[in-house]
Amino acid sequence: MKINEKSSEPFIRKRNIIISILFLSILFSTLSFITALTGDVTLNSPGANALINCTNTTLNFNVNDTRSQLYNLTFYISSTLTANSTWTKLGANDSLNLSGLTANSSTIAFDFVHSLVEDSNNYILNITVFNASGTQFIKDDTNTGLTVDCTVPSAPVSLTPTSDTDNSVTFSSTVVGVNTTSCTLFFVGQNPGNPNYTMTHSGNTCSRALTSVSALIYTWYVRGSDESNTSDSSNQQTNVQISTAAGSSMTPEQVAQAEEARAQQAAYAATGTTKSDDKDKGWFTFTNIIIVLVVGGLGYIIYKRMQALASSF
Repeated sequence: MKINEKSSEPFIRKRNIIISILFLSILFSTLSFITALTGDVTLNSPGANALINCTNTTLNFNVNDTRSQLYNLTFYISSTLTANSTWTKLGANDSLNLSGLTANSSTIAFDFVHSLVEDSNNYILNITVFNASGTQFIKDDTNTGLTVDCTVPSAPVSLTPTSDTDNSVTFSSTVVGVNTTSCTLFFVGQNPGNPNYTMTHSGNTCSRALTSVSALIYTWYVRGSDESNTSDSSNQQTNVQISTAAGSSMTPEQVAQAEEARAQQAAYAATGTTKSDDKDKGWFTFTNIIIVLVVGGLGYIIYKRMQALASSF
């Protein structure tokens, strides 16, 4: 039997309209569901580049969402300069139960637990929100460049070495690692090339290895820092003596003489001469003076003789 195509067109048109309506309804519901899951959270304070000191610091945030539901919120903090280089949870219970809060709510009741972090000036603070069961991530927010300043680093101690027998020296000190993020080596007066050097901080030690260190007596100290405050060690002296091939060592005075000799040789090299050349030139000049005096004397004697002969005639 032949189907009347014209009579079926209204049915097809209605069917397509219904399918389109269903599709748009499903799409709208999906988007609404995703939006509801996403929600929003804003970390108000401490803000970017803020200072967190050891007084009672509160963390302020806003949770904005279209639904009325419970949240679970956690604060995290990290700094590449400290032992908190990975995310560290803040708070005695690690997170804050936001039960009782509804849509578009905020709180300032969460205290910063300073004992969980070290001092530094490059902290990142993060707030992460989940649903009440902790199974659905809602959103997070982050502020950067925060400074935590609760303590003053202890002065570095146990500075070594006091002497060295070659020109490679590792300057080292002991620090309180949890209160120190960096160290700087300073020289007082004579230095091996620069007046200060950045040291490597690892655990409770700060050190810096230097090569080609001239044989001298160096006075130096170490400055510990937490990027907000600094503390200096007492001065230390290191007597560097360069061992010779015979196994003996050169005193600083001998080294100074050797350095002076090398400097003179460098000056001769710059002018294309040597010290022996200068000696030869000096001898040559002295000989010329003697010759001139002898020739002049003989000439004077001959002159007087000629005058005497002339007067006898």
